[in-house]
Amino acid sequence: MGLGRNDPCPCGSGRKFKNCCMYREAQHDVQGTLPFDTGRDLALRREVREAAAKEPVWQAEALPLMMLVAEKGSERPVLLFVTAGELVVHLDMRGRLGGEVTTVAEALERVLAATARTVGTWPETVQVRHAAVADALRPLLVARDVSVAAADSLPHLEEAARSLMQNMLGGAPWPPVCRTETWSAWELPRSLVAELFSAASDFWRAAPWRHASNLQAPRAHMPSGQEWTACILGNAGQEFGLALYSDADDLYERALDASPEEPFGGVLGRILSITFERLADMPDGASRELRIARWDVAGPAAYPTLMTVNTPGGGAAAEDVRDLVTLLRVLPSFVEQHRLALMREERTLEPCNPIDWLHDDTGVRFRYEGEGVQGDVEADTSPVDDVLAEMRPDLAAVMQQAVMEVGEDAGPDAILAAANRRLANVTRSYNQTPQPELGDLSPDQVRRLLDQTSWTDGDGAIRLRQDLPLSDVDGSSMLHATRIFLGYVAECGGLGATQAGNLKVAVVRALLERLDYGDVSRRTTEQDVWPVHEIRVLCQVSGLLQHRGARFELMMDGTELIAEAEAGRLYARLFETCFRTFNLEYGGVFEWPELQQQVAFTLYRLGQVAGGWRRADKLLDSVVLPYALEQAPETELVDLPTMLLERYVLGHLGAFGLVEPRRPKKANKPGMSQYRVTPLFRSFFVFRV
Repeated sequence: MGLGRNDPCPCGSGRKFKNCCMYREAQHDVQGTLPFDTGRDLALRREVREAAAKEPVWQAEALPLMMLVAEKGSERPVLLFVTAGELVVHLDMRGRLGGEVTTVAEALERVLAATARTVGTWPETVQVRHAAVADALRPLLVARDVSVAAADSLPHLEEAARSLMQNMLGGAPWPPVCRTETWSAWELPRSLVAELFSAASDFWRAAPWRHASNLQAPRAHMPSGQEWTACILGNAGQEFGLALYSDADDLYERALDASPEEPFGGVLGRILSITFERLADMPDGASRELRIARWDVAGPAAYPTLMTVNTPGGGAAAEDVRDLVTLLRVLPSFVEQHRLALMREERTLEPCNPIDWLHDDTGVRFRYEGEGVQGDVEADTSPVDDVLAEMRPDLAAVMQQAVMEVGEDAGPDAILAAANRRLANVTRSYNQTPQPELGDLSPDQVRRLLDQTSWTDGDGAIRLRQDLPLSDVDGSSMLHATRIFLGYVAECGGLGATQAGNLKVAVVRALLERLDYGDVSRRTTEQDVWPVHEIRVLCQVSGLLQHRGARFELMMDGTELIAEAEAGRLYARLFETCFRTFNLEYGGVFEWPELQQQVAFTLYRLGQVAGGWRRADKLLDSVVLPYALEQAPETELVDLPTMLLERYVLGHLGAFGLVEPRRPKKANKPGMSQYRVTPLFRSFFVFRV
């Protein structure tokens, strides 16, 4: 009978075969590797020991192996090995290894001591790849009179590691990458994992990738003292999540030069990333772990998975994970605060102005200098004549005028200063001049409309009145249904939720009876009645309702705003959330994010041009900014931009009672319905552009 994985290892170590020589057997064909005590090649072992004893420098590494081992305690195998010159002189296997630097250093100290016993001597120097590991290992070897040094590149160690991985796994990614099937394999505190799941769910719901690309990655200076470059994944619509880079150049330089075969080739710093997977695709161990722990997951496609690149031992240190939790929570706020600047930069391909922003609650400071411009930009010291040759004719004329102003004998700095003054005047005049394509607003006025941070606080270009009585706003079907919904939640002390995070069927039927939405005799899920689903989601996004465990419960604001006297505040709260935070495209097929990005302009223009009945297709060019029209999706079958304006904007405005529709009898295609603003529109909005 063959040797079983759970049998005692024949090498005499006292451990099971799977945790000892089962993995080592694969390395015997690696050139220059020292065989272990399995009773073969004694002469070769002696030669290798003697050669290793003569080497003054050994190199040590904890190498994570991308192997799926289902047995408890072996879910994240790590290979600990020591090289001397071109020889691998010791190998050891750990089924798990914690991610703390001290844990990795202690494990390396043990294999170094075992190597020294085998070889008969210690080296003068031990080299490792991580400076933090070197710092933790140094005091452990001080009594051995062995120095410890760190180096980004250890060619002999890398060659040995690649050979071992190729033989054992059939692949050799470098630097090391680690993923696991279960969260317990990372050996993180369970409370920290629960925090990470909660933060990841908030991140998924916020969906910051809608407004920021992966290269619009700010540097985050953490209260822990660490600094990360935070890369939001998802703008391409394929993989969603967050990747943290300890070295910004790994994102802005090395990642761009990496090959598909080695996507992390040349990486020098640490990378931690959270990506979201489908729950249905998770292995049994992960599903079982989730059921037992009852961690928060935002949806069926939002199970968070962790990957590390180039971390000590492939692990995840608790401090790094705490930073990851903090940034999952805070980064959406950074994006929301600066989304217009980020979207403008992505649209124009011109770097935005540097951003320096402090998140007061956490102390995280973000610095962003423009997409891909995360370092100092050297001033152009080319001669003036060379600059003139490369400039467009109109700008060259400005430069010539500057030369005439200061004199041909003036130095380059004086000429450039004069040219900048002239250009500043031209730019200022342009930005302050009304333009017909902007609805006779100037670029500065449009910017005031679009850049405003809040519609209910402050004294910006657009303000929503919050003091309207219930009698003025109760004609809104959205407000009427929301007050009934929130009242029912309060009456029941919370509503039951399904595992998928929806209202239970019995709850939906009870709501339908109160809302008078039609037949309740058949089984009806939340998605079957879209207005109910949309109101529930909108209440959550507005911070009026929270999903906790198996129930939906009212937040403090939700309890307060149900009162009849607070109807105006509730109405304004719902409206601002709907048009600024909630995705107006939710539930739709076609995407046109630019339409919502400039919706403040649309609201302003509707008040000007839709006082009387106007067809939707005639409104389009008047109420949507030119840049958004240029990005509109198109189809040969229908006027898609007009159809999306009706569905995503005019339809929601109708639900709030701010516009009223009229469909002519002979209307036979999208865009022919007519719209006009209501008296409530005039009293609700205050524009100061």
